[in-house]
Formats: sequence, C-alpha cells, structure tokens
Amino acid sequence: MIKIIEKKVLRGANIYSYKPAIVMTIDLGEYDEVFTNKIEGFVDKLLETIPSLEDHRCSEGVKGGLITRMREGTLLGHVIEHIALELQYIAYMDVGFGKTVSADVPGTYNVIFSYWVEKAGIYAGTEAVEIVNSLLSGKAYDLEATIYDLKDIRDDHYLGPSTAAIVQEAEHRGISVLRLDDYNLVQLGEGKYQQRIQAAITSNTSLIGVEAAGNKRLTKIMLEDAGIPVPRGTVVQKQESAIEDAEWLGYPVVIKPHDGHHGKGVTTNISTEEDLVNAFARAKAVSNKVIVEQYLTGNDYRMLVVGGKFVAAAKRKPAEVIGDGAHTITELIDLENQNPDRGLGHENVITRRPTKTSWTWYRGWDTNAACLSSMWWVIDETRTFGRSAA
Repeated sequence: MIKIIEKKVLRGANIYSYKPAIVMTIDLGEYDEVFTNKIEGFVDKLLETIPSLEDHRCSEGVKGGLITRMREGTLLGHVIEHIALELQYIAYMDVGFGKTVSADVPGTYNVIFSYWVEKAGIYAGTEAVEIVNSLLSGKAYDLEATIYDLKDIRDDHYLGPSTAAIVQEAEHRGISVLRLDDYNLVQLGEGKYQQRIQAAITSNTSLIGVEAAGNKRLTKIMLEDAGIPVPRGTVVQKQESAIEDAEWLGYPVVIKPHDGHHGKGVTTNISTEEDLVNAFARAKAVSNKVIVEQYLTGNDYRMLVVGGKFVAAAKRKPAEVIGDGAHTITELIDLENQNPDRGLGHENVITRRPTKTSWTWYRGWDTNAACLSSMWWVIDETRTFGRSAA
C-alpha cells in the first residue's frame, strides 16, 4: 500500500508556485513504476468514485486529459495529486495548481498541490492516498462523508464573502495572496508593495472609523447628527434600568450589546418583562453595557460600497420555518435544507439552517393559541407545530 512519509505546508510564494501549497512525500512501495494502465480496472473504478475527475485537463490541455493520461499509463503519485485537488474543488475550494516530482529516495515522490484552507488541504491529501489504497485493495470508500468533512473544515476557516471577493480579484490581476491566519487576515502582494486586509478592512481604513462603527451608541449619534432617522434608546448596565427604560420607551423593544458584531446577543420584538430579562442576560454576556431601544419593523439590507460607489446589496432575513401541523421543527428544518439553493456556509445563495442545539425563528399557526404567531424556539424541540391536522 502507498504510505505518506511527510507533509509540509508552504505558506506563500514558493519554488513551485506563487500560491500556497502542500508538499506531501509518499512512498509508492510495491506500486513504484507500476503504471495505471497496468492496474486492471483502476481507471474505471476511480471514475465511478469521483466522476468529476473527467473534467481535469492535465498536460493534454483538454477536458478528459487526465483520463487519457491514466489510460495511456501514469504513476499513482500523479493520480493522488489530482484527487487531492478535486476533493477540495468539490467542497467549493477553488484550487488548481498541482505537480508531482521524484523525491530523493527511489520509489518516493513529492506530491505538490495548492490549497485555500491549510487544514482542508492536508486532509484532502491524506484522503486522496486513502482513496487510491481503497481502490487497490477493493474496499469501498465513503466519498460523501469526506466531502462533508471538508466543507465543515472550510466553514470553520474559510474566508468570508467580502474577503473572498477581494482575494479573487487580486488573483485575477496576478497579485500574490498570502493568508496570515486561519481566518480573514490576508496579505496581497510582496515586499514594499504589499497591502493587508482583514475582512473588508484594509491597510488604509482609519482606526477612528473602525472604533466608531463598533460603538453602536456613537454610530447612532453620528447618524442622527447627519439627519438620518434612528430609533430612540438608552444605554444601561443593570437589569433594573433596562426594565425601567423599556417601559419608558414602550414595548416592543430591542435589546443588544453596546459593543458587538454579527448580531451576537441581539434580541428583537421583546414584548414582556420576562422576555426582556432573558434578552438582557444574553446581551450582557457579550458586552458590559447594553442598549435598550425602540423596535421598528422593516427590511434589513447589507450594502457594499467600493471606491465611494454602491455596487451590491443583500436583503437579510432571519431563518424561519412555517408549521404544517404534521412535522416537528427539526423535521421542518431538514425539509427546508433540501432546497437546492441552500448550502454550507457561503457555497450557495442561501445557507443551510442548523439542526442541533441552537435557535431558529418559527412562524406559523400555534397549536395552543390557534392563531398566527412568531416566536423563538429551541430547534431540537420534538413537538409538532403548525395548523392542526384535524
């Protein structure tokens, strides 16, 4: 069987490519100098396992080029290289560079391939060897489980949509890209020409701008001074003060952390003191100061401005399921996740909804109140919701 001797990560431009790459040294063992056209049924079995390999052009420069090479005969190290790339590509990580060269010891080879998420690249290389070994030994291989794991790794470490868009444009212009951490800190270019970005913040973004945007109260003051309508609200530190101010403002209200992002600790449409107490605790866990303000209805949009010009917008909607009287909330979420427009993370137009130990928005007919209602529920709830089947 083929063995992995060593795995190295080249972060940044290297002797093989200007892109980051994994160098995986493998020992072909008994399959050294054994070409794919001499391994009975290998090519067909590989295509049954990963049909999309047929798109690889390889050195032939045309679709199906890799298959042609394999049928004519190539070494398994070359095949492992292409599988490692394809596994990442199937998991929505756009990689393309690959190369396989002889290592110092006879029978060993350096399999080099690009990656976007370091952990995912290493995992893809390891599984590429496992796939080949499974085919050689006649064992079944669960490709779907591997792709799911790769997507899971990607979602933990992949660039956000704004950062990814900047990086893609840099690559389109031939600018080298180097990730400086597992998240959104990225270096564009080299030497004295390099620039750094973190999410949508660039080297030219002012500290004052960032601090102001992160301070919700200050942001409201600046918007109000500019003549932009904002909801009335107060900043408190104690629960008792939050209750008093909510009564003064009039229910429904919104509770949110004074300093925060991504909607963490934010609760909207609070109509009772009991709900306010719970919401205050969630916000307090994020920030020492808490904002209590009017609840205003309307649409929520995220807008992108580049070079002083508006270029795109996304309408943001809370996750929801509509009860039908026949399914539990978990079942309703599973059904909705079958929507082909949904995917993991940012791989598709809309994201899949979580199905374990988190909160989701439920809208439908409340079987207890027999009226249309909107509320938050823990989604592992096993009750059936929606219009009564009777």
